[in-house]
Amino acid sequence: QISEATDAPEAFVAKILQPLSKKGILISNKGKQGGFTVDLDKIEHIKIIEIILATDGEEIFTRCAFGLEKCSSEKPCPFHFTYKPIREGLKSSLSEISIYDMALKTEQGEAFLKI
Repeated sequence: QISEATDAPEAFVAKILQPLSKKGILISNKGKQGGFTVDLDKIEHIKIIEIILATDGEEIFTRCAFGLEKCSSEKPCPFHFTYKPIREGLKSSLSEISIYDMALKTEQGEAFLKI
């Protein structure tokens, strides 16, 4: 259903969903009618940041905008002090919105997962 709704290949979707299952965000159901489900009692509490951390790790919130390894507040790249609050704002926003919030916006036609 997810791959159909987003026009993404099933193998790609499954590869993304596997780490979410390992972290307990999704439930993996094996067998002929298997797939992935989410505990509807928990869906309002699963924040988007949990999904990002499970699939991509913390790096998106810590890495340099230019990809420099040694960029820090002590030794900043030219964009460091501009980019740092953007990263922090993104992390904060993703910590507030849940899967349920996004699903509701999509279902109500306020947001879209495919064009």
